[in-house]
Amino acid sequence: MTNREKVNEMKKLHPDWSWYRIGKELGVKKVYRYKDGRNNKKKHQRRKDQHRENIKRLKEEAGGKCGICGICGYDRCFNALVFHHRDPLRKEFSLSDRCCNHYSYDRLKAEADKCLLMCVRCHTEFHSGMITIDGKYSQEALESVARYFDGDKV
Repeated sequence: MTNREKVNEMKKLHPDWSWYRIGKELGVKKVYRYKDGRNNKKKHQRRKDQHRENIKRLKEEAGGKCGICGICGYDRCFNALVFHHRDPLRKEFSLSDRCCNHYSYDRLKAEADKCLLMCVRCHTEFHSGMITIDGKYSQEALESVARYFDGDKV
């Protein structure tokens, strides 16, 4: 019996249950259904694709390269560029091409205006305290690199 047949059978047995609950009971990962039972997986996929296109467009409008890397300004792969919120207290939601939120382009643009575009490496180094927003390495990071090359392997 296919998942679709199992879901339809459960709906007949429990007409008052939601599609979500039926999916949970059967262990089905996701059930893409409208309330009237029609399948909406294609619509969900279109939303995800549209969201990814919007994020890509925002990255292009933000310059399409890392705002920290300095002269080179990493720009080889859009997937390796992320939005960093300058002020975490003003953050309403995350701007990621992986999450599929249903915000309009204008709302995404307003959130992107609060951010700085960074490559993944700079974003990670910033959050670990190695660099500052202006791209300068912290004294602690520089000393760690110096110890490494002096043979003290940190």
